[in-house]
Amino acid sequence: MLPKLSVCILAKDAEAEIGAAIRSVNDLPTDIEIIVADDTHSTDDTSKIAASLGARVITVLWQNDFAAARNLMLDAARGEWIFWLDTDEALHPESEAELLSCIETTDALAFTVLRQDLIDADRVELFTLTTALKLLRRRPEIRYAGRIHERPDPSVYQLACALGMRVVESSIAVQHWGYIASHQVEKHRRNVALLELELSERPGQLYQQIEFGRTLLLLGDERGHAVLLKAAETLRNHLHEPAPPTPLAALLLEYLLQKPGVAGISSADAEAATMRWFPSSPPLLWFIARRQFADGDFEAAAALLDRLVYLGETGAYDATGSFDPHILGGDARLNLAVTYLRLGRLDDAEKLLIPLTTQPRSAAAAVSNLKVVASLRNRFSLPQG
Repeated sequence: MLPKLSVCILAKDAEAEIGAAIRSVNDLPTDIEIIVADDTHSTDDTSKIAASLGARVITVLWQNDFAAARNLMLDAARGEWIFWLDTDEALHPESEAELLSCIETTDALAFTVLRQDLIDADRVELFTLTTALKLLRRRPEIRYAGRIHERPDPSVYQLACALGMRVVESSIAVQHWGYIASHQVEKHRRNVALLELELSERPGQLYQQIEFGRTLLLLGDERGHAVLLKAAETLRNHLHEPAPPTPLAALLLEYLLQKPGVAGISSADAEAATMRWFPSSPPLLWFIARRQFADGDFEAAAALLDRLVYLGETGAYDATGSFDPHILGGDARLNLAVTYLRLGRLDDAEKLLIPLTTQPRSAAAAVSNLKVVASLRNRFSLPQG
């Protein structure tokens, strides 16, 4: 009998992490198989640990191509459904029931999941959310393309439309610790090499170009500015279109909002594109609010900061990119309070500041600003409201 679900994990020198990934799915009460593809350059006990936990281990000849490796895993899988996990990820235990429910549907081709990008190894409750396409039916039409940041080609969304099926947003949560700073440098170096190779073979990919430039800058390599300048020149031709040329345009706009004038793109043009394409993107709204505050446009800054607070409270923000979660919480409230002070809205500022006095990150600043509120009230003899 074929398994209902194939959990596929691509691994290399992951002996410290592979156990957590496998254990997170090992006890699912359904017919599953766990496939770990260990590449030929692994030098540790990844394969041995995976096999001891019940995984079927296959060897993949590493060709500097993540898409090729994924396609080999698709060929090896036997389940009706594929669930992708990285070695630095684990299925959240509270998501088991929803995962089992999803794979019983008949009209869905794929499901997105919520990836919890942890930012502190000791505080699993502190994370940002990113949507990722990780659960999909095993079908021969689905193949991956791209040496890095690989994705199905043709798009799963296009295929679903052609088949009369759906791609559904789920609430399945996957914990991801790969963005913790101590894990990053080696990954960035690997990614730069693969991105450079990918762009030499298939030039003109705006998505990969943006990733290449950003990753270079994360490594402190100034060549990233020239790469992003070239990407910005391409983006400039799309600035007035109703939809972005790639979802990764949000990351390029982050760069442009901090460096106005690059490729002839003004702050006004970058902000207009942001509000048209990504009106619920926390980092983009944050950068615009900072510019407005610096320019003395406190009413506009207050409106955007208030929106950030609302997005954080409701969870209605754009989760397609990772960011510091504080900009939806205490940092947004603190900056909104300071903006209210500039507007003379002392009561509104005070209401925001008082709860922040109990938060370690913002307590000192909140107390200091409450003293400013008291001083202004005394100076102008304003009654407390």
